[in-house]
Amino acid sequence: GGEDMYDVMDVARLIINYSIKIRRPVSNLKLQKLLYFVQATFIGQYGEACFEEPIVHWRHGPVVESVYRKYKAYGAENITEAELEYFSFYFDSQKMSFVTEKKIYDEKIFKYSHLLTIRNIIEQYKDVSPWEMVELTHNEAPWKNTDRNEEITVEMIKQHYS
Repeated sequence: GGEDMYDVMDVARLIINYSIKIRRPVSNLKLQKLLYFVQATFIGQYGEACFEEPIVHWRHGPVVESVYRKYKAYGAENITEAELEYFSFYFDSQKMSFVTEKKIYDEKIFKYSHLLTIRNIIEQYKDVSPWEMVELTHNEAPWKNTDRNEEITVEMIKQHYS
């Protein structure tokens, strides 16, 4: 269940950093489509979601809104800054207060098989333009069967991918 899932920000960092490493940096738009394909692949291959955050139907395909907001300053440009250090902001129930913690990016938080799966997806689409990816998602039932701003649920993805 939920405790085995990854934080979507960690998945986004993995996609951004790996894409930079293979010299195919992604735009926010492409990042969103990759997140969708990662989620769909996990559901199809492992029978469970990769991350918990909802994916919603936007005009240009599926989007994870929190990730979109974080990177929207890039506009349509590629994200070329690797995210190697970042701040994690969370509620500490022991101290009953919010804590800000500096973290170092580490792909070892991913199970090795999961890491390979995600890297594979990035490699598979590395030469596909963001707009071609928008087209791909627009042709799929989960997008076709939802309305603007409606959630594309794990259930819908599961029906389509299994």
